[in-house]
Amino acid sequence: MPIRQKKKYAAGCIAVLLLCAIPFFTHIYYLPIYVSAVAVITIWLLGEAVFHKKLEERFYYRWSKIRNWPHHYQLARSVVLYLFFITTMLLLGRLFANGTPPAMLIREAQIGDLLLYTAVLILLSGYMGSSVVKQNEKKYQQLEEEKQA
Repeated sequence: MPIRQKKKYAAGCIAVLLLCAIPFFTHIYYLPIYVSAVAVITIWLLGEAVFHKKLEERFYYRWSKIRNWPHHYQLARSVVLYLFFITTMLLLGRLFANGTPPAMLIREAQIGDLLLYTAVLILLSGYMGSSVVKQNEKKYQQLEEEKQA
């Protein structure tokens, strides 16, 4: 297993341990949902560790098709995925930390705040999306070299 993967799994294990420790230091609203989310993350990390080679093959197959798309389509795809991911994480964070349901957050926010949040989310997801496209291409090139060697 490459060093990059070992670092990724070590960081994932540390993150899961920190997520498990948080309820001991602060009050968490909707604790059963929080624990379920941590369990899903743990199972996902274990699945990635066990099926690492199969996931790399699937990535190689999918990215070989996606990389032929125009760059702005690749970027738009990544931006939409990360916009959804970041928004979900922020809403879940507010739900567990403050007990504020997502609908209430949107209902109580001022229009200026919503526009600011939307702009920041789009900029952040744009940055992350462009960096992910570059990283995916780099990973594809490495897998291509491994297949040829």
